[in-house]
This record gives sequence, C-alpha cells and structure tokens, in this order.
Amino acid sequence: MPASSLESIASRVLARASPPSIEALIAVMERSEEYAEFMRLVREFVPEVEREIRIQRSVAARIATFALAFENRYFPIHPMFADGMAESYQDVTIHIPIVLQSMDWDTYQELSMGEFRPGLTLMAFLIEDPWQQGEGERLALAETCAQWVPQRTLERVPEEISREDIHTLLDGTRFESVGIVADIIHMLTGNCFYDEDQESLHQGAADLEWTRDNVVALTRQWLQAQVIRDKESQLYEWLEQDLPQRFAELVDFIEERRRFLKLVPQELVEKYQPSKANIQWVNNMIGKLSIGGIWAAPVGFILRKTGPREFTLISRRDTPSADEVLSRTLAICRVAGITVTEGLQARLPMGGDHGIDAGQTGAQGVPAITMAAPPDPRHSS
Repeated sequence: MPASSLESIASRVLARASPPSIEALIAVMERSEEYAEFMRLVREFVPEVEREIRIQRSVAARIATFALAFENRYFPIHPMFADGMAESYQDVTIHIPIVLQSMDWDTYQELSMGEFRPGLTLMAFLIEDPWQQGEGERLALAETCAQWVPQRTLERVPEEISREDIHTLLDGTRFESVGIVADIIHMLTGNCFYDEDQESLHQGAADLEWTRDNVVALTRQWLQAQVIRDKESQLYEWLEQDLPQRFAELVDFIEERRRFLKLVPQELVEKYQPSKANIQWVNNMIGKLSIGGIWAAPVGFILRKTGPREFTLISRRDTPSADEVLSRTLAICRVAGITVTEGLQARLPMGGDHGIDAGQTGAQGVPAITMAAPPDPRHSS
C-alpha cells in the first residue's frame, strides 16, 4: 500500500478519535438544557400530551403539539408555534409568547396611513397622542380622517383630549367605551394583552415569565381582553354606520359634558352628600318618564330624558335660587349614576307661572311632568 494512502487513513482515524471542539460541546449542552426546560413546561401545563410530544421527530412538531394543547386549556399564544414555524425550544421557553393587542409606537404611526379601520383612526385623532409627537403627526391624522368626516367637524376638536379628561367626561355615559379606547391607545388598560409590547417582551417582562401564577393570571386576563375588544368593536361599528353624523354627535356630547361639569364640579359632589331619600327620589323621577319626556321643575329648570339613565338640561331660569337648586339636583343625579348633559335652548323668563305646559315642551305623545326639585337634605331627618 502506498505511503500516501496510509497517511490518509491515519489522519481519518485520528480525526474520528479526537474529542469534539469546545464549541460543539457547548451547543449540545445548550440544546439539552433548552429541551429540558421545554419538557418542564409540558409536564407543568399540559402533561396529557407529554408522551405524544416525546415521539415527535422534530423540534417544530413537538412545539406545535404543546402549543395546541396549551391553547385549548389556557389562552392563545403566538400562531407561529401551532403552525410549526418554531426553530428552537428557546423560541417558546424564553417567555410566555402571548398574542399582543397593544397599540405600540409602530402601530400608532400606521394610523395616519389609513391602515386601520376609520373608527379607531377617528378616536386617535380625538384622544391625546401618548407619544407626544407634535403637530406633524396630528395634521397627518387629520388628513386621513378628512376622507370620512367633514373638515368643519374636525376643527371642532381643537386639541387632543387627555385620557384622564376622556374618563371624567364620558365614564358612566353612553359613550364610556371611548375611555376604553383611550386606555388602549395609552397602553394603560390594566390588561397584559393590551399593555405589553414587543420591546417589553424582549426586555423580559416579569408578568410573562413561565410560572403557574402568571399563566393563571393571563388566563383570567384573556377573558377580560375579550370584553375590552367587544366594547371597542361596538364603538367602531356604531361610528362607522354613519361616520360624519355620529362623530359629530360624539363631539357635541363632549362639549355638552364639559359645560355640565363646569355647572356641577366634582368639588360640589364631594361637599354635598345626598341622602338615600334624595337619590331614590331622582331614580323614581327618571323611571316615570319615557324617552323624550320632560321634567319641568317649578323652581326654574327643564330636563328632558334622553336615555335610560340620562337627562339633558334644555332650559333654566337665570336666578341665584334656581342655580342653587339646579346644582344640588345635578349633584344628586351624578351621585345616583344618572348622566346629565347640557343642551340649553333658552333661559326661562323671570317671574310668571313656574309651571310648564306639556304641549310647549314635551315631545309629541310624550308627557311632561311638572314636579319640584328633590328635597333639600338640610330640611330632612
């Protein structure tokens, strides 16, 4: 046999006999640790599929089996896992891969490009930009919104309304879901699915670590997230049935609420605590009226019932005594959970008959009730 052939055989034997490189050993150990951690998750959360997972012939197939079993018991995780697109165990073990619903910075930029439904884009124009990007982004949003809503309506929203003001103005009203959208835009819903983003995932958010407590909490929050999503969608659907008219209606309502809250500020509510009798009296009043019905108080104000738990102030007498009783009545309504908006058509004339003719103020076929304001608690036991 030639010497060259012997040398070739010898080199191959030595190559096979030599120990593997340090890098190769580390890679094998890492894969072993990743697999062990993955199987720990299997045994912890879906032990019923452990045997099925062990006989799978690829990493992607094992992870897909885990993902489908996990979603059936708890909540959805990123679809790439169930679709068999994972490349390593670490893809799933590094953190709980929830399906994000958040409005992060990148998503917010896409609003002005018309990438999202009109209802959401209009809400982003109404609500303060959480990223404080300045006039340029607001102008871009306005241009996008102008394809659905007249410019004159958009101009009635001179500045973005803060999230806090949205809640103050609209909580407890028929538009309270606007507050939910404000929370979503600001990533302050208190729900992990809406408040986490890709950046927080990569930084290792504590509430997304693979622990039993976190999985239980996220399962509960996923159910809450569906309620949030339903209320959000209902608002968008309502708006999108007639975008010009309904967005204008919302802007009108906000303006009326701002006027009303100046009339009955929170300080008054905190200072004046109505009795149970006062609250029951107002509840009885709103219960007696049908939608469109009139409550005409002889002291000098008129309220129209505009919703199941909503009055609109349509007229009031401009006197100190009328203002005092009206403010007290509005404070009672606020404590009782009855929304009052201001849609003043006229001031009542001073003097004369304090009663109101149903034919003058009531909607056709709807009774007008002339009753006194609620009793003053200073004169009740």
